[in-house]
Amino acid sequence: MNLSEPTNLLWGLVLLPAIASALTLVAAPWPRWRQGLGWLFALGQVGLSLAVLSAFDTPPSTGVSAGPLPIAQMAVSVDWLSTLESPARLGVDGLNLYALLLLAVVTLLALLVDPLDGLARAALRQAGVFAVCAAAVIFLTSRDLLLAAACHATAALALAGVMHLGAQSRPRRPAAQAFLTPALLASGLLWCAGIWAKAASDGLSASIDALVVSATPTGVALALTLFLVLHLPLVPLHRWQTHGCGEGAALSGIVLAGGLWMMLGVSGWLRLGLPLSSQALDDVGMVLMWWGAISAALGVGIASTRERIGDRLAWGCLASGGLVAMGLGALNLSATSGALLLCAALGLPRAASLVLVRWLPVETGGRRIGLWWSAMAVSLGAVAGTGAFAGLLPLLAGGSAWPVVVCVVVSTMLTGVLLAPVARVSARVDAPPMAWSLRLGLVLSLCVVIVSGWQPAWLAAWVTPDVERVLATAPMPQWSAGVDAGMESISAGSQPENGAPPTAPSSDRSPGDLTP
Repeated sequence: MNLSEPTNLLWGLVLLPAIASALTLVAAPWPRWRQGLGWLFALGQVGLSLAVLSAFDTPPSTGVSAGPLPIAQMAVSVDWLSTLESPARLGVDGLNLYALLLLAVVTLLALLVDPLDGLARAALRQAGVFAVCAAAVIFLTSRDLLLAAACHATAALALAGVMHLGAQSRPRRPAAQAFLTPALLASGLLWCAGIWAKAASDGLSASIDALVVSATPTGVALALTLFLVLHLPLVPLHRWQTHGCGEGAALSGIVLAGGLWMMLGVSGWLRLGLPLSSQALDDVGMVLMWWGAISAALGVGIASTRERIGDRLAWGCLASGGLVAMGLGALNLSATSGALLLCAALGLPRAASLVLVRWLPVETGGRRIGLWWSAMAVSLGAVAGTGAFAGLLPLLAGGSAWPVVVCVVVSTMLTGVLLAPVARVSARVDAPPMAWSLRLGLVLSLCVVIVSGWQPAWLAAWVTPDVERVLATAPMPQWSAGVDAGMESISAGSQPENGAPPTAPSSDRSPGDLTP
């Protein structure tokens, strides 16, 4: 097997966590070997993700849009990927590479904090973490709505199992159930959208590339938008955040749920929903913007009335989810390139803060803990930036006036609400020494948010070149008769030379304009 081939690298991303999950159960009687094996496989997953990113990327100096293209070309040899890549998909497919890298990093963090829950059921938790990773990789690379729904449900069940296997026995069940209810509902919506869209296309296929040439019912766009909403901690979907924060969920499950789940929803919607619901983006975007604004305002308001740090953080997470929804509501090129960055910037510090609250006993604190809490509070509020440090959310909102103002105001209020308990925490007796794995997770989260929240231009410049280059030559089609005829001929069997995906006719729109 030639590991330098993109196809083999992608298969490695799927097989490595699957094999690691099985070997974890075999090595369960030897905790040290099992733990070291898990960390080794997790580091290998990060390395493979970097290799995939390198294999699919073309240096900017060449000026060639090579980022998403090899995914379409290699699909011929990977039968669960589609064989064609539509122009509407090219603009968001390159983000898959960065989603896979983020998935590998979050998996490694989950394994690092898992020993804090003790050795009881540790092997099952570690196997579950790798099972979540394997299912999520297939979800992030699948073009088929039905296959994506099946993998999404598998990842949800595995993640709920990890959360249920926490160190505390009595209260852990509500945390897993509170997470599993919206997660499986999202899987069901994705499945219904696939069945509905397939029926509308005369049962041709549930692949995005087959469905994008047909008229998509409005209900499909609504189902896919609700799929996204169920991944965001919005009103009234905050219960799993509250339970996961203080009621016995496993720390590794908290890291996966906080740092990964929102990213999967956003990535799935951009990849699977955007091509089918592009004509309904105006209505969908307005719903997301208003729902996000209401959730953000309610989250900050209720958090300010809570005394317990865990409750403040849970409602603060709801406010941050509202900020994400507002940014996605103003969808444009900045949104497609910034959505996953925003989820990384919000997800990692939120997950690290949830773990810190779970680890911190109620009666302890100290100056050290106060400093850590201050840093995490500032990081959660810094993503939107201020007037002098334009962050990802104003970039994500596309320059529209009121979303930018609301994002900046809410993020500033969120920072103040989370900083309010610092004096009380610092005045308590010193907490026990912090484990190195928890400290590493906090440091990594701070680094991510400092780079992406306060200096977003550098990170956006690193991520977006492939997307911009592809959209420059293959802009979103106008769904005119000429485009539909071309796509129908492709679906009938005429494939472009060299396996390259079709390009849309030239348009007078700018590459960043994704409005239909």
